[in-house]
Amino acid sequence: MQTRAAQNGVTFLEQTAVVWKTALGSAIVWELARLTGSKHPYLAPLTFILCLQASVGQSLRYALYRSVGTVIGVVMIGLFAKSIPVTAWALAITLLLSTAVLKACRASDPLIHQVALSILFVLYFENHSSGYAWDRAKDTLIGAVAGAMFVVFLFPPNTLRKTEQTLRKFAQRFIDTVNVIADELEQGLLRSEDLQLQVNVLLDDTAQMTESLKTMRQGRLFNIYVSNREVDHVTQAWHQIRKACVHFVALIDSFTETMTEDERNVWRDRLRSLASEIPTLLSINGSIQ
Repeated sequence: MQTRAAQNGVTFLEQTAVVWKTALGSAIVWELARLTGSKHPYLAPLTFILCLQASVGQSLRYALYRSVGTVIGVVMIGLFAKSIPVTAWALAITLLLSTAVLKACRASDPLIHQVALSILFVLYFENHSSGYAWDRAKDTLIGAVAGAMFVVFLFPPNTLRKTEQTLRKFAQRFIDTVNVIADELEQGLLRSEDLQLQVNVLLDDTAQMTESLKTMRQGRLFNIYVSNREVDHVTQAWHQIRKACVHFVALIDSFTETMTEDERNVWRDRLRSLASEIPTLLSINGSIQ
């Protein structure tokens, strides 16, 4: 009973992570920024919230770009912000020169965007609130570090579980599609338009599943709670189902409206057999429970 309650509690925390992480983390980094003497403590929770991305990898990459870009922007403009007039032309020239230098240094576009944002805000707010540039650099680092720690160690986004759920849904749609076409064969109602529509929908689902798997594999490097074995099991199951899907598409390409009843019955039985085998592909080496 206690184990079941604990599992339910963990599941609840995982499903509501975006809610309590946002609130708890924002309060913590605000206080940390304030204790370090910041006059603009809101900058820390701003960065923290932005770092809570859909996956661990995305969160860490954003935290890195945000931190480095902000520091570079502050260094580039901080000492000159008060001597530059706050006008549209001054902003345009400043951004043009700074981003051109970064582009010449082969900086990535996400980093350039963060530098440009930092220059924009420092140029404006430093003229209205002294010390903004220093606070922006310091508080951004506080928010980024805290955001990375929250994402990595406190219930990181479980892309493995989401991919497993997506795979199960795909497998069920695959089974339904196979059975629908088998029914049409049995009833002699098979039409080429129906076949093409079914195939197109299935191919769209295949593309979405492939993208989900890609996201999962990219995120496994940063998720300390997901083992490579689990990721490999899901990957293997998907490869087997995709192979079956390719076989299915090739199979129905041979269907014609002039098929005899005996031929339709043979193909119907083959499709029924394929549909019955799909669920077993989900549990290869215990991959999907």
